[in-house]
Amino acid sequence: MRDTKKAEGIWNLKNWYLHAEDPFVLIPLSAYIKKKKKRPGSSQSSQLYSGYLINEQGGRDIVDHIDWDENTGSLSFCRHHTSMEKDTNFWEWYRGRVVEGIFVGRFSHNTHSSECPSQKSNYVNHVVGWNSTYFDSDIVPRVYDIILDAGYRGLHGAQSRGILRIDRANNGSNFIGRMKIYATGIENMWDIAGEELEYDLTIIHWDGKNLEFIRQDNRPQQNWTEFFRAKVNNQLISGTFTHKPDVTDHLLWRGSRAQILTYGLEEKDNVYRKAWQERTRRQLMHIIMTGNPSPIKRVVSLSPSYRDPIDYRIAQRDDNPLEWPQNYRLREIWFEYILPDMYGGPDITRSSHAWLATPKGFERSNRKLPAVIALNGHYGSAWDVLQPNSKHSCGDIYWYGDSFARRGYVVLAIDISHRNDSPLYGLKSPLFGPFILDFGDDPLHGNHQHPSIISHGFESSDWEETGERVWDVMRAIDYLVTLPYVDTSCIIATGLSIGAEIATIIGALDPRISMVIASGWSPDSGLFYLTGHKCSNWVYANNIEYIDTSDYQALVAPRPLVVETGKGDHVWSITYPYYAADKAVARRSRVAYREEAKDKFVHYLHHGEHEYHIGDRNISAPANSESNLRTPTLTEPESYGSLTWQTDGKTRQLQGTIFDFISKLKP
Repeated sequence: MRDTKKAEGIWNLKNWYLHAEDPFVLIPLSAYIKKKKKRPGSSQSSQLYSGYLINEQGGRDIVDHIDWDENTGSLSFCRHHTSMEKDTNFWEWYRGRVVEGIFVGRFSHNTHSSECPSQKSNYVNHVVGWNSTYFDSDIVPRVYDIILDAGYRGLHGAQSRGILRIDRANNGSNFIGRMKIYATGIENMWDIAGEELEYDLTIIHWDGKNLEFIRQDNRPQQNWTEFFRAKVNNQLISGTFTHKPDVTDHLLWRGSRAQILTYGLEEKDNVYRKAWQERTRRQLMHIIMTGNPSPIKRVVSLSPSYRDPIDYRIAQRDDNPLEWPQNYRLREIWFEYILPDMYGGPDITRSSHAWLATPKGFERSNRKLPAVIALNGHYGSAWDVLQPNSKHSCGDIYWYGDSFARRGYVVLAIDISHRNDSPLYGLKSPLFGPFILDFGDDPLHGNHQHPSIISHGFESSDWEETGERVWDVMRAIDYLVTLPYVDTSCIIATGLSIGAEIATIIGALDPRISMVIASGWSPDSGLFYLTGHKCSNWVYANNIEYIDTSDYQALVAPRPLVVETGKGDHVWSITYPYYAADKAVARRSRVAYREEAKDKFVHYLHHGEHEYHIGDRNISAPANSESNLRTPTLTEPESYGSLTWQTDGKTRQLQGTIFDFISKLKP
């Protein structure tokens, strides 16, 4: 891996690809900044750099007043746009910080004056971008967000959208590739049809500038071959393809760089994996949570007394609760943090809410106890995780915290909610109607809305909503590890749905997590994003441009990871079998679990839907229900080009339940 300080140097400031918030859409821009040559006899000045910007119309805008501080990573510049045709003239001042080749910041927009804004509140818009010179030390791995002329499918006038991946085969001179088409948009991304399987490609030629490959489907009902050619122009790719035997004319396709943080398709050595993980964590924390700032102050308030849990006897759980009584007590916790304002304004207050379950009588034992961070999904709460109640709209599906608490784990359940500018506002709740999120996911049990982390003088946050949730959980872990009865070598993160998403990202970013169990969240990011799913929303950055679900999972490696997928779970996929995309994601994730850690990654393919499974007996289990962990029988193509491994739902039984798996691999 490259030397970080050298990579951040001014010689690598050129070739930036930015997305600027306008404020309702993200506009792609390309900036080129380079160091000027010093003239003989001249003195150093702040104007050491020159550059220009390719705007959304493809024209050049002047970039000047460039200021770069290599020690702090601070970068600022001014953009001057002039258009005689549209009679527009404006100046934009950009400022932000560069971490590991990624720029995050704000910019102002002024149609009257070229002066640098004197008030920070003028920087109302957001910008996120990446530096190709930093990332592109090799021509692989590469990922492209692509659009194909869908005439090859008889859908004339439509476009197929998907993802193309390229990597080096076995660290050699040959290349491998994969492609998946996620959606065919008739008018927009909401009108979708025809999700395909993921195809292995035959890469004929790839040199970083020119690409040729073949995609084939030899199944009897398909029996076609496509030949692709394309050229790369900076972050863009475009070319033609043929579809035989049906279409002999050349069709058009194009794309742009995506998932620049990708781990790739092939195994790397442990040195590469560790360096990639450390760098990617810093990059992600910079994008989603302004670098993960430490709080200036933390106040933890606990309820004055414990309370006993209530056994609601939820029928659909498969953790055999009758044999594990609720021998634990609950205590409510409120966290309050004081954060520094990154712009030098007054300190910021951030609050979160949780419930703590501890075994009865643990005070009389000197034994260290394993701990679990348990996270709820939509319309749930920390209370539901430990006190699942079928009378609450979605509370009965978040019973897993109670399951761990019954078995003697310390369980810290933290509310996962939505902030007041969430794109999910207005969605209908089965219990509270369309405006539930105006109050929170479960306001009756303390899970109110979470106001954004906003610096003084601004109306919008510099944080992604995902980043705020992850930060809350990481700070709760700070508290958990201070408890003298907690075994800090065994802290598990788990959740269902959006709770599984946050658990996965926590495991990816925080090495204190020893194991992740994620249920109902392993979507292919392309499908996740291109279908317009609201859970995929990053406010200021396009998540598909930076990260894939398999990359989050690769960041967990080699720590144990269980990914639970229901055969009937159609939340993330639109085409049966719904689990095909999950199997493709798992295939990519496994490459980070090298031979010595291959048993630590488990894709638990169960018989259910969007639900959590333990693999033990159910209170009202049917006679033919499955028990124990089950993993797909086929996890790779049986032969090159085979596709049936993705649609094959056969599983093989592993020994034991989730708890047996934990005991086997617990440090």
